[in-house]
Amino acid sequence: MSWKERLALALGLAQYGSSLDERLQLKGKLDLYLKNPITHEIVDERHTPNTVVDGGEIILAELLANSAVDAAAHAPGASTPSASLKNGLTTIAVGLSGTAVGQNDYTLLDTTDMISYYKTISDIDVGVSGNDNQITLETTFATSEALLTGSNPAALQEAGVFIGTAPVAVVGVSPGTAFPTGEKDSSARMFNRTTFGTITKSSSFALTLRWTITLGALT
Repeated sequence: MSWKERLALALGLAQYGSSLDERLQLKGKLDLYLKNPITHEIVDERHTPNTVVDGGEIILAELLANSAVDAAAHAPGASTPSASLKNGLTTIAVGLSGTAVGQNDYTLLDTTDMISYYKTISDIDVGVSGNDNQITLETTFATSEALLTGSNPAALQEAGVFIGTAPVAVVGVSPGTAFPTGEKDSSARMFNRTTFGTITKSSSFALTLRWTITLGALT
């Protein structure tokens, strides 16, 4: 069931028509900038589209309908969503896996030995450049963050946006598989995930992530 169908269900609509289908297109783009923390010079950058995963579609339907929709699809056995929706999207996380995004991904795939790999969104803008249907989320990982243990450089290849804090990657779970039975999400629910060419984050650089989400973007 698509998120548009879930939304129609949440709103008590028997079906959604072609007009609604055309309007409710959703897309996102992530811009990453590795910067010298003193001069603010950009030393590396990536620009990549993202996938709104099944859990994100459920989140959107819940937010718009002000209710919990199909919570079991997010976490089998859970009667209600485990992360509050009232604060909206709150956290951006980075990880090490370059495995392609699966629609059923529910978290980042590899954060092994990483320190400070998730951070609260520091800036949220609505209506960017006069586009009322756009939301921009931004945060910056400092020189001491998004590293491997021992402050070693991390070869980052994935990122995600979450509701809630402390997203935990589950090593060994294949992308695109269903949410593991009995597994909990450490209070975080992933909205979208993307992968990109390796960007090496060391203690010499800061990393800014700027995520643009557009609703009603015709594809």
